[in-house]
Amino acid sequence: MRILDISVSGVLVLAGESAGEGARGLLRLDLAGQPFSADVAIQRVLPGSGGFKIGASFVNLDAEHRDMIERFTKR
Repeated sequence: MRILDISVSGVLVLAGESAGEGARGLLRLDLAGQPFSADVAIQRVLPGSGGFKIGASFVNLDAEHRDMIERFTKR
């Protein structure tokens, strides 16, 4: 899985496998050298070059993780 875009509202990833729209899951990644995990809800899935582009929104993102994303995106 590769992160294509991230914001405080959600994430766009390129994945080797598809996911069902409406499904929920846990996203875990290393964000600027720090562990990050958040609940996500799949909003859209599009076949793309090299896999599937999956757009997911964050579910109940806490202030700490929101701050992490904001610091990361301002780099």
